[in-house]
Amino acid sequence: LGSTTLGCLKTGQLFHQQPTEDDFQRVINHLIKNGFESEKAQVLHDAYFQTKTIDPKRYDSMIPLLETFADQLSQQADNLAIIMDGSEAEAIAKARRLIHAKLDEPISLAQFNRSFSKIVGCSPRKFREAELSKAKISAQ
Repeated sequence: LGSTTLGCLKTGQLFHQQPTEDDFQRVINHLIKNGFESEKAQVLHDAYFQTKTIDPKRYDSMIPLLETFADQLSQQADNLAIIMDGSEAEAIAKARRLIHAKLDEPISLAQFNRSFSKIVGCSPRKFREAELSKAKISAQ
């Protein structure tokens, strides 16, 4: 978010099949040819063979989960940007502050609805309906 990092989605390195010594030798030969210091080869060897191996089908099934996580992270960043630039409605900002202040306390749905209604001026359901209506109007 601007110059602030909210999160980092990093999958790390992996192989689709178990690496072999021949695979490693090809890599290290290429690196040495391009200026890699050969005395550091053992450290690289250890790291190379500690790399996880994941079946391609399993990896492909993980991608949608990572994409969903990235989308959720992006939505949170958007919400944070709205809060930080002050364009969020004051009533919503108050409700958000109340929720964050009481995150570690148990609260019933009825208590939440009463607090939300008191701060915002309507129930969460009516607020959502009004926001959806506004969104439809602005989309037209």
